[in-house]
Amino acid sequence: MPDRCLRDPNTLVLYLELIYRKYDGEELVNKAILRIAMRCYYPGEFEKLMTNHGFQIADQFGNYGKGQNWFCSS
Repeated sequence: MPDRCLRDPNTLVLYLELIYRKYDGEELVNKAILRIAMRCYYPGEFEKLMTNHGFQIADQFGNYGKGQNWFCSS
């Protein structure tokens, strides 16, 4: 789970910071921060994006509260 997460509600972009820490006993020996900007899509918007880029949707299914899943081929 990310240590920090900000969301822009207008662009649906999540700004994540994943923080990795390595300890040798009690001593911190390494730390790395990975900053990620991740765009989220509504199901219909994502389906249109996939087909507009030449992918064929072979199958799709959804789950209550867990969103839509697509199986595509190019």
